[in-house]
Formats: sequence, C-alpha cells, structure tokens
Amino acid sequence: MGKNYVVSDQSYPLLSIEAVKQMVERDGRPMKRSADFLTYSIVDALVDNVLPTVDKMTEIAEDIEEEVIR
Repeated sequence: MGKNYVVSDQSYPLLSIEAVKQMVERDGRPMKRSADFLTYSIVDALVDNVLPTVDKMTEIAEDIEEEVIR
C-alpha cells in the first residue's frame, strides 16, 4: 500500500476480493476515498468471510471440551 495505490496478489480468486472489486467497478467506491480505505475494505471483507468458519470451529471445540469433561 502506498499513498495512491494498493497492490494485492492471490494465488486463486477470492470471493471477498471479488466483492470489493465489484464495488470499485460499480461506483468507484472505496477507491474514491483513499488507498487506506481500499485496504481497509479488502481486509474487512476477508475477515467477514472467515468469521463464520472461526465461529463454527469454536462451537466444535466447545462441544469437544464438554465431552472430555463429561
């Protein structure tokens, strides 16, 4: 990330990145604001995409913990 640019590289397409890319193509948002905001948007989309899996893994770990305690 620089003052006026963001470089992103991934080995395969990511839905999160595609969603941000579509926003940019549709109305220029979030690029109209700043490189910082574009970076924030990418990271936010990636985290939002991962959280359901983390939540599910937490539930499974809690179930295992309860089983071990019993």
